[in-house]
Amino acid sequence: MLKKVFLQLGFSEKELLVYEALLAIGLASAAQTARELELPRQTVYTILEHLVKEGAVEQSDKRGVKQFFADPDKLLLLVERRKKELEQNQRDLERELPKLFLTGRKKFSFPKITYYEGEQGVKRLFATILEQYRKGEKSIFRGYGINTIQEFLHGYIPDFIKERHTLGIETHLFIGRGPDDFGITNKSNAYGRIVKRLNINPQSAGLYVVGKRLYIFSYHDLVGVMIENDAMATLIRNTFDDHWERVGEWQSP
Repeated sequence: MLKKVFLQLGFSEKELLVYEALLAIGLASAAQTARELELPRQTVYTILEHLVKEGAVEQSDKRGVKQFFADPDKLLLLVERRKKELEQNQRDLERELPKLFLTGRKKFSFPKITYYEGEQGVKRLFATILEQYRKGEKSIFRGYGINTIQEFLHGYIPDFIKERHTLGIETHLFIGRGPDDFGITNKSNAYGRIVKRLNINPQSAGLYVVGKRLYIFSYHDLVGVMIENDAMATLIRNTFDDHWERVGEWQSP
């Protein structure tokens, strides 16, 4: 029991040995205690001074020699003092916790995430992209897209492309090899789009980078997600631009 209390008060195993030796001896000098424990006198003296400072041991002088005494009642007082200190620390922490929480939250921010589901959900995903551009987002539209426009988007995507172009947005788009539904034959129907081919099969999912947002969606499953985070968007944007520079211009088959 003594060991548990002593260690919980923050004392070390060696300090416990010195304290227990002093309990057995009674009033003793550092030299006497050191001989009992077969430890260096200076080591024991340093430990005893610390125990005195912490209030676990009493000290007196006898003919100019420091004497030390371990009074168990002192431990009770020490436990009570530590208890009061902890209670005060708890009150202080409860008072400061809201401030600490706000300070910590300033160091980072959780990404904003929105989920989309179903045909209307996918259309809503495209609508939020246009909303970003209407608010003034003027960066290049970057995307890894699809070759074939799904039937439920046949009337929707052309309007989306035209309004995006009207808002002054240039589009860089990768698609896989094979047929495509974009039908770009000249600048008049390109609507600001530059399409490049990747040596991959046509995909059923897409990834768009719009400002600080990433849009990832599956036409196959009719689900999508928007992640708004500057660092994540910057990573994908920079990777995309590097990829874009390495791939040759798209030629109509």
